[in-house]
Amino acid sequence: MKKLGKSAFYLGTSGLLLLTLWSTLKGLQEHPGQPSVAAAFWLGGFACTTAVAGVFGMLGLVVPLHKLPGPRFYNCLEANLVSRLYRALHVEWLRRFLCWIHYHKPQPRQAFYGGGRARLALLLHNTQGAEICHVLAFVAQLLLLPYFLHLGRYDLAAGAAVGNLFGNFYPIVLQRQHRSRLLRLGLMTQPRTAQLHPSL
Repeated sequence: MKKLGKSAFYLGTSGLLLLTLWSTLKGLQEHPGQPSVAAAFWLGGFACTTAVAGVFGMLGLVVPLHKLPGPRFYNCLEANLVSRLYRALHVEWLRRFLCWIHYHKPQPRQAFYGGGRARLALLLHNTQGAEICHVLAFVAQLLLLPYFLHLGRYDLAAGAAVGNLFGNFYPIVLQRQHRSRLLRLGLMTQPRTAQLHPSL
């Protein structure tokens, strides 16, 4: 019963975020407004990225989205490329930020990272859930850019593009880096069933 309640909460939150996003986009069509730096940052960058990533993040806690691509998607890592991107984009800063605001707490850290070599398979599994949610959010937000450009809101398009980079592409690289390091330890890509905790 408790699990059903959580699922209903996650689905409800996902639906609410989707409804809010849809209402905002529809409102922009009727009243495009004037470009501004504040709108680019808050609406295009922060609000849009949070809403889109939140929809898939909440949905991923209920629906096994990580099963959509299949194991080949998670196996195709290109470890050298991922490592170069990780260093060039300073994705390490995102990892430290997430640890500072959320994963420094024992319960979230234990839920996502497991703890100890015996539970590394849990981390491997959770990286798949986190990555696919951000991949779907990344694609969805890319599809919003032509809409903003069509409305003449270049500020929102620019803000959404930057937000998509930091809010979705960076987490994708982070999870790929996690997994490439784990795969070097010889772990398989399809461990036992685990509770997914996407890192938004």
